[in-house]
Amino acid sequence: MGYCERCSYNAPHLVYLGWALPIARLSAANLPVGAVRSYTLPALTAARTSTLQITVNWPLLDGNNTTLANGTYFVSFRRPVGQDVGLPAEYVGVSIHAVAAPGRNPYLQQVLQEPKELWLSMHAGLAVARVSGGGVNATTATVRVCRWTSSPIAQCAGLLAGVDE
Repeated sequence: MGYCERCSYNAPHLVYLGWALPIARLSAANLPVGAVRSYTLPALTAARTSTLQITVNWPLLDGNNTTLANGTYFVSFRRPVGQDVGLPAEYVGVSIHAVAAPGRNPYLQQVLQEPKELWLSMHAGLAVARVSGGGVNATTATVRVCRWTSSPIAQCAGLLAGVDE
C-alpha cells in the first residue's frame, strides 16, 4: 500500500482489507429489475458495517460483457471523521466506486454530495440516488438503488419519491 502520512482508504480497499463490511450484498438474485431498495449508510470510517456492495451478475445493457462482467460497485458515505479527517470537500458525500474484478483497482464513478442527486450506469442498468443526509454534519446518508433494463424513469419510478423538492 505504500507510505502515507495519513492514509484514507476507499470502500473497496477497506472491504478487501477486512476493515469494513457491507450492510448488504446485492446481485440479480436480490435486486430484481424495477425494485427500489433503500439503505442508510453510516460514515465509512465511523462504523465497520458501512458499505453497500452490488455485484453485477446480470446481462449488461450495451452487450460489452468484458468491461464489468462480474464486476462490483461499492456505495459508501464519506465525511471528514475518523480516518477521513482532512478528506477534500469534493469527496465528501455518497461515493460510488466500480471494480472490474477482484484485485483490480477501483475507479470512482461519482460523488453524490447532496440529496436528490442521481447516478446512472448506462452500462450496467443501475441507478443510485441519494435521498437524505445532506450537509457537512450529517452522520448518515440514505440511498436508494434500482436496477433497470430499458428506462430508469419508467422502471425505477420510486427512486426519488418523497424527496423534498
